[in-house]
Formats: sequence, structure tokens, C-alpha cells
Amino acid sequence: MLVSAAVAGCESPAVDNTVDIRPGEPRGNKLEEPRPTHDPALRERADGFLHGYIVENGRGFWSTRVPGAVDNVDPETRRRLDALGYLDSVEQAPDAKGVIIHDPARTDAGYNLYVAGHAPEAILMDMNGVPLHRWQYNPPPDLSGVNVGLNRMQRSFIRRAQVFPNGDLLALFDRTTLVRLDKSSNVLWTWDENPHHAFDIDESGDIHVLATSERVVPRIHPRKLLWDDEIVVIDGQTGREKSRHSILDGLIQAEQEHLLEKIRGKLQSFGSQKGDILHTNHVERIDQRLAQRLPGQKAGNYLLSSRPLDTIFLLDPTTGRIDWTMEGEFEGQHHPTVVDDGKILLFDNGRTPQRGSRVLELIPESGRPSWEFGQTPERVFFSSCCGTVYRLENGNTLAVETGGGRALEITRSGDVVWEFVNPHRAGPDDTLIAQLFDLIRLPGDFPLAWASAAPLSEPED
Repeated sequence: MLVSAAVAGCESPAVDNTVDIRPGEPRGNKLEEPRPTHDPALRERADGFLHGYIVENGRGFWSTRVPGAVDNVDPETRRRLDALGYLDSVEQAPDAKGVIIHDPARTDAGYNLYVAGHAPEAILMDMNGVPLHRWQYNPPPDLSGVNVGLNRMQRSFIRRAQVFPNGDLLALFDRTTLVRLDKSSNVLWTWDENPHHAFDIDESGDIHVLATSERVVPRIHPRKLLWDDEIVVIDGQTGREKSRHSILDGLIQAEQEHLLEKIRGKLQSFGSQKGDILHTNHVERIDQRLAQRLPGQKAGNYLLSSRPLDTIFLLDPTTGRIDWTMEGEFEGQHHPTVVDDGKILLFDNGRTPQRGSRVLELIPESGRPSWEFGQTPERVFFSSCCGTVYRLENGNTLAVETGGGRALEITRSGDVVWEFVNPHRAGPDDTLIAQLFDLIRLPGDFPLAWASAAPLSEPED
């Protein structure tokens, strides 16, 4: 485990298949059910790239297990995916659907908001899995972010969402658009400058979202065009940009040379392609709980996660520097978040199904785990990409196993007291499950006067 803190002024799968082979466009506001291709050659090639599933109309993000699927991946693509840690596989869709475990006496009762790979919508449901409200939005087909080859697929589902007390929804379409909708899914504003992965909303309502720009960074490579991840601050009411902070510049300013050298090594894996060298997958503003445990840190600094670097770090927006980093205990991680007395909870993806994934609670000074939940001989727990974790009010942990399409509420002793399995399926005999990108628990007293008067029925498969 390596925890690094620099003093200011001193040196210190089957994988995710996002290949758009048969593109298609949304038709008006109608959400179309994806139709998996039945071309064996196309399926073999597609499933070998990433752990989604190619669909004939270019929509959706699905999981399955294809033994040996990556064997036919061409060498250049293999190098690029391996640099991001995506050469893994995920589980075949289980038979169960909806809420399959619910122990009311031990769960943190409330409502659940989830987004998944089946459609561009967010669904609010109760603890029994009954849908209460739905927001839907089809981004315009002419939007084109930095990742043009994946753009059609990424328009087909919401990656992250948050609901406001008045029924508004903030929805992020990866590398496509950030949109605020009202309770009836009318657009209030959009921000279309390559947002991706995650956002955080502060006390004033401002939104802090990850975004990507392209530029040459001589410190990394004298000529190659790189993707530089940034944190962009947006006015939550108007959608207007207020400021932005470069993550790559933060590493350079703080002279984090061991990470810069790691970036240079990863860059070689991309060959002639543009380098997604940071692939930052989470942003969160820290509070005093963590800041007081780490010298030189303060509330309002950004907690960030870089998947290919297997590293989390803190960026100070006032200085632009990254003076604290942690690496070593986790691989390909997602969603570090501050909990309890300043510990850090994260989803440790791991690189292989055999090793499995873990939920880790880490001591920030040492990086050592103080609690964990993971795979056992009796329990499969693995997602090669994505994954989120939350500490609930009753002390339980909510973990989203994206690749498996499920969410678990876990007690401190490791008991699963609530489990939701994504009901959205596709493919022959429903063998594919839509990836569950996020599920958040809203408190039981969250205002819902704006919600639909009657529960919505699930779309037919």
C-alpha cells in the first residue's frame, strides 16, 4: 500500500463492449427495446471487445459470460483495453428478477433510484421493487463528444442520476450530455461538453462534473493528442459553466513523477489512438471528516479515482495541485466516498473473475482496510467495470455490482439484507442482463408529492 502526501511548494470481457457495429437512432420519444444480434461471427467479435452486448439498433449495455471470448481480439485493441483493465468477463444473467431479499427489520428503509443499460431512463421504486416514477430522455443524435465511435451507444442509457426534492432529475449520459429534467421529463437545460462518469452537487446547488478535453501535454508526450480529464463547475439552475480544473495539471504541478511515469507507460498501450490516460471515474468534494485526518487537506477538495492508474487522489481547487495519493490495495477501482469518521469506502473491481471484486473501507493514513465485503467460494461478487458504494444511515453498506446487474445492502457482519436484481433482460431466453450503473437510496421521508399517482408498469420484454 502506498499513501503519498506532498507538502505544497516542495517535491514530494468479455469486457465492456461499446463497439458500435450496427448503429441506430432513437425514434422520437419512444424507447425501443434492444434486439441482440444473432449473427454468430458478429457476436463472437463483439463479445470479445468489452462486456456489453452488441444490439441491432445500437442501443443498450448488457452482460453475459462468453468463455474465451477475448481470444480473437486483435493485438492493438487488446493493448488499449488492457491499459484500462477491461479484459475480463462478467456473469451470465441470473433467473431471479427484482427484489429477491428484503429483511425490513435490518434494512435502511426508503426509496431507490436506479439507472441501467436497457434504456435512457431513470426509475424510482420502493423497497419491494415497485416502480413509482420514471424519467426518460433521448439525447439528440447529432451530439458528438470526444469518443465519437461510442457515442450512439452512450446516448442509449443514463450513467448517473440524482433526483431533487421537487422531482427534477439530473442525468449524465457518458461523454454525451448532462441534462436537468423536470418531474415530467421536460428539459430544463443541457450541458454538452463531454461530461462523463460522475458528478457531485454541493450545498449551493452547483454541480461538479467530470469532463474531457483534448490537448498536447509536452510533459507526457511532445506531440500526441491526449484526453485530459477536468472537473467543471456548473450552475445547477442554469447549466452555465462557472470554472474548471485540470486533473493532469494537478499531477504535474505537484511533481507526482511516479504517476506521470505510469501514465507515459500506459500511453504506449494506446498505439496510434488518442490516449484516455487518466480515465477518471469519480469526483466528490470532501468534508471535514477526511480533511482533518490528512495534513494540508481541507473541506472542498476533490476526491478522485483513476482506473488505469489504480490510484485515488485529492485535488485542491484553490492551488490546482494533487498532493495526496493512495494506491496498492485495490485494482481498477470506482466510487471512493468519505464515510463515518473520515474513512474511505470504495468499489475495488479487481482484474479477474477468479479474484472477484470487493467493497473496501480504507484507513486514509495507511490505506489499509478496516472492513471489506467480497467474493467467497459460496458467493460470486464481481464487476469488471463500474460499481458504486454508499454508507447508509443505519450503518449498512449499499453496493452496486454493475456487471452482475444487482445491488446489495450489506450489514457490518456481512449479511445481505436486501438484494435487487435488474429485471431488464435481452437475448435468447433472457440470457443478458442490463448493466446496473447506479442505485441510490433516498430516505423514507423524501418528498414524493410530485411522483406519479399510480406505480408504473414495467415495459414488456
